[in-house]
Amino acid sequence: MTGDAIPGVGERAAHGTHGNWPCACVSRRRFVRSLTAFGASAVLPRHATAQAASAPSPGRIDVHHHFFPPVLIAGFVEANAPVAPPARNWTVAKTIDEMARGGVATSILSIPFRPYTAGLAPDETRRLIRLCNNYGAQLMRDHSGRFGLFPGPNLRGVGHAPERKSCA
Repeated sequence: MTGDAIPGVGERAAHGTHGNWPCACVSRRRFVRSLTAFGASAVLPRHATAQAASAPSPGRIDVHHHFFPPVLIAGFVEANAPVAPPARNWTVAKTIDEMARGGVATSILSIPFRPYTAGLAPDETRRLIRLCNNYGAQLMRDHSGRFGLFPGPNLRGVGHAPERKSCA
């Protein structure tokens, strides 16, 4: 088996054989490569390579980002509907900070739940959705390029067709 591959390994011997087995000696090239890698690991900070690998891409687009306009929370509180703490504590500043930490350039805003499930009257529900849409549109104007908007549903009934036509 002189100079043949080690069974099951598939590498040829670098420097001849010792008995029936190829030499396990390390070539000069492999030694220098290992030494270089070891030296680099000693010089670089420990977190540098891990941090570079896990850093978020700065151009991400979040296509489903919930927002909680104050008017929505107030409407739910007034209707005695449950409001989770993250919704109560939501702010634009916190959202922009989270976007920066996650490498998100633009977030497309959407109302996180259907306001008509809060037990509000239909007219109040429509008003609340309209105010949420206006709030989202204002965020888009105030923070150009940072936000887009999936507007809440238009809940006008068929009987309001002339009114809808005038809004188009």
